Amino acid sequence: MQNVAKKNVELAVVLPVGPTCKLAYVVDTIESIRHYITSAHVIIVLDDTGDALCAGLAEVFDTVDVITTQGNMGKEAGLYINLSRGFAYAYAHYGFKVLLRLDTDALVIGHHPEKDAIAWFAQHPELGMLGSCRVDCNGEARDFSWPRRKLAHKLKINMALIFHPGAWKSWWFLYRLSRRSIQHGYEPGEHCLGGAYFVSSECVRRLIQHQLLAREEFFWSELQEDHIFGLLIYSVGLRHGDFATGAFPMGLRWRGLPSSPAALLANNKKVTHSTRFFGDEDESAIRAFFKVQRQADQV
Repeated sequence: MQNVAKKNVELAVVLPVGPTCKLAYVVDTIESIRHYITSAHVIIVLDDTGDALCAGLAEVFDTVDVITTQGNMGKEAGLYINLSRGFAYAYAHYGFKVLLRLDTDALVIGHHPEKDAIAWFAQHPELGMLGSCRVDCNGEARDFSWPRRKLAHKLKINMALIFHPGAWKSWWFLYRLSRRSIQHGYEPGEHCLGGAYFVSSECVRRLIQHQLLAREEFFWSELQEDHIFGLLIYSVGLRHGDFATGAFPMGLRWRGLPSSPAALLANNKKVTHSTRFFGDEDESAIRAFFKVQRQADQV
């Protein structure tokens, strides 16, 4: 790869956009980023829609780069591959202090969450990822049982491996990676919720150095994207950090908002997921609420 001068930014945002996403919601999420993050940043949109839905965004927003995938990558390991390319692109083209991975059903709802993340990583260099990990923002324990069972099943030597010798390469890769991660303190299945999380620049550097991005062996694992990165963080000698409980700025839940939009603001949350619903409110109503807050903040 030809060396290119990197542009220095505080934050690189990686935003994967799939074929079911609505362009209006993608734009709304981008506008939330641009409103609350006033430090130098770039938003890397990974257009995985298959029909170049996001092609014009770079012309509308001067802080947006669009990368179009070759064919729909899908979810699970496909999303990991897509995000890997986004992480590698950010590292190759930008000198960033922290990276924020957001789903399109996530929003930035408070000022300067990236500064909070940069400061926390500086205080805790042993951490590589910040988000909703062992305990969610409501204080409830998160469940790692599904990825733990899946990983244990895939690491067994069984008839599937005997009759499909091509799987041995993927098995051996996953086995060595798991062993190394466990030696570094990894609890099998442990991960930060995939809807939104911060990654340190040092973590991205180590993932690239160890050639752990866009590894196709993970298609065989059947793990989800966040499960895969949960395993990888420990394999490079780093750990996950809580950034959602108490006064921490992330208010996250897998499906729907973790509390009402008003409560999220009252609790000083700055990044939230998922905007799909809360109680009887649908996504359009939730986004309208937060858009009104942004407009009031401009006055």
